[in-house]
Amino acid sequence: MASAERRAHRAQHRRGALLPTIALWTALVASALPLLRVIDSGAWVTTALFGTAVVLAVGWGARRLLLAAVVVPLLELLTCVVFLTAAFLPTTGIFVVIPTSQTVVGAQSLLAQALDEIAVGAAPLSPTLALSFCLVAAIMLLSVAMDHVVLTARMPLLAGLALVAVSVIAQVIVPGDFSAGEFVFLAASILFLLWTETRRREKSRALQSISSTDGHATTARRHAGRGAAALAIGTVAVITALVVTPLLPAPVARTQASTGLAGTSINPTLRLGDDLRQPNDVDVLTFRTTLPTAPYLRAATLSTLDGAVWTPDEGGALALTPGSGVAAITAGGDIARTAGVTTIDIEALNSGLLPVPYPATDVTGLSGDWEARPEGGTVTAVASNTRGQSYAVTSEVPRPTREQIQASDAGGSGNDDLFTEMPSDIPSNIAQLASEVTAGAATDYDALIALQSWFRGSEFEYSLDAPVEEDFDGSGMVAVSKFLEVRSGYCVHFASAFASMARTLDMPSRIVVGYLPGVATTDVVGEQRVYQVSSSQLHAWPEVYFDGIGWVAFEPTKSLGTATVFSATPTNSTDTTEENAASAQPTAPSASPSTSNGRPADALDQNSAEAAGEGDALGSTIGILGLVVLLLAMPGLVAALRRGRRLHLAHRGDAHAAWAFVVDSAIDLGIAISASASPRAVAAHLRDSCDSALIGLNLLVPAIERAAYSPAGTAASSSGLADAAASVRDELRASASPVRRAFALAAPRSIVVRPAVEVAK
Repeated sequence: MASAERRAHRAQHRRGALLPTIALWTALVASALPLLRVIDSGAWVTTALFGTAVVLAVGWGARRLLLAAVVVPLLELLTCVVFLTAAFLPTTGIFVVIPTSQTVVGAQSLLAQALDEIAVGAAPLSPTLALSFCLVAAIMLLSVAMDHVVLTARMPLLAGLALVAVSVIAQVIVPGDFSAGEFVFLAASILFLLWTETRRREKSRALQSISSTDGHATTARRHAGRGAAALAIGTVAVITALVVTPLLPAPVARTQASTGLAGTSINPTLRLGDDLRQPNDVDVLTFRTTLPTAPYLRAATLSTLDGAVWTPDEGGALALTPGSGVAAITAGGDIARTAGVTTIDIEALNSGLLPVPYPATDVTGLSGDWEARPEGGTVTAVASNTRGQSYAVTSEVPRPTREQIQASDAGGSGNDDLFTEMPSDIPSNIAQLASEVTAGAATDYDALIALQSWFRGSEFEYSLDAPVEEDFDGSGMVAVSKFLEVRSGYCVHFASAFASMARTLDMPSRIVVGYLPGVATTDVVGEQRVYQVSSSQLHAWPEVYFDGIGWVAFEPTKSLGTATVFSATPTNSTDTTEENAASAQPTAPSASPSTSNGRPADALDQNSAEAAGEGDALGSTIGILGLVVLLLAMPGLVAALRRGRRLHLAHRGDAHAAWAFVVDSAIDLGIAISASASPRAVAAHLRDSCDSALIGLNLLVPAIERAAYSPAGTAASSSGLADAAASVRDELRASASPVRRAFALAAPRSIVVRPAVEVAK
């Protein structure tokens, strides 16, 4: 008979692990969803889903074969190695799947490459082979760990907390709106996981107690409060997701404190709204210059309309060497130029895009490998980043007179087809408004000045919120069309609208992402004023190519910078260099109108943003503290709800609930309970541990023995069980130290410690 029982128990154990395995896979998927904010979707998603399914299937199969518990994670780790070799490094493995020393070298190379991409990139990152390898490997290793915690250690609550942490980390890294769906899915999947594991445990115990020593058949009763515990955990998780998380400000992944390890980065994809709306302003760099006016600093150019979205320029890179030149100077010999050196010191910028004035002819002092893109006049990292760099940039700025630029046509870039390309199905109001605004212009330059004046006029306003509220927070043609209707937005909308409208007029245009010239400080180095540039001064502006002159910047953004205007040829001087020095590009220090305290009313409309930032910072602190307190209180809340449920059942005469209440109370106070001890042995042990009579046990021990050993349905209910159980708990707590009592309330061990609270037969 015993043999038959053991076979039944083994069969149930094998069958029972399948549903928790499926539930664990679902929870892993739910916790990984926010990772799509960190790295764009790609083949890595299906690879990760399939890989975790394979790992968990191997674990389930190993348990079905009743292999030793220590063997299961080893087999799963081996599966990870084989799977990753076949998926990412097949040419290095024997028969594709068996790793070799070359596989190890290849994996190390992918890891190093991924770390470099993370260091210099801005989320969401492109799913390169290296990043995909690391992400899939991390998720598969997480599945091994969670499989052990849930199915071997039988601690699903701990696994649930770990999965919540994984999800929250991804949410914090990258800015984004709160997704109630993601959090509810995660909470529901963790609740499902807890329910399946509890159900599995209860069925296992029921089979173990099918018969007793005297031959009487009995059915083990469910342990009171298990359902309440699962419900409590699920409730707390949902409350955390739906109440606490929305209180947190939108996380700012690419900006930390100015003394942080990561610092701020540059997003070259025109998704600058989150950067500009961040509550904390970080000083990213300082510079000083010999140029007559402080220059804008460019980091990336966007020339291609991919469908209806502006995309960063990537081709045409050349190795950057001293004296090799950075930007292509195309101005004719009759165009005056102003040369100067700008010295830049990076404070809290961690990016692969190097801020430089335009057009740069030389860059010195950089460490690491860099490359230049002469067409755009930008510098990007090969195997380095901007963090801690100090470098000097030599530039020669063309300074045409008004007559010279009016005599020049917009065009002649050598690649006008690229710079004038527009989608065939753009909204009609873009070209229509461009024609209307420039109708009276005699030259291309006059037309662009008319556009610039129109954008900076009374019909438009600068706003960081309107694009979000009106749902056009982007740079695509639909967003541009909506912006031209609403006429309220920030630099991305002004720049993309200007560049798009210029293209409808057949003028080559592009967009530049970089920084405004910053704010003049009181510091002076070698008679050069030092300028401070902050993360809030991240900016976008358009450029138009003029034949014989080159790329000319315009400043259409309302209330920012100084509008581009070229001076007429002076009649009393032949030297026009200084006369035109302030008008070849948007400039500073007047680039940011100043307030009375000398701080700029900058790209963030900073006068109002600073006050809002203080409130946001306070809300951030309160929200984070609330979340931390709630997470720390979760075990205590669960234990309290379970105790209440068990006392309620004990009031109704349930001896099992009363006994479980006492045993859990003892475990919480650090008293070890043997899984094989009888109720009388447990009672004696408790009395010895606290040196107290524990009179309530005189009622509880006979009651639990009757409930356990009586034939099913014949055990009589006992009264006074709840009071007896509560009195035992009070005496146990009275004998414990204050520290032990505090730990019992805040971190109850009975949540994770699973002794046999049922009576040993």
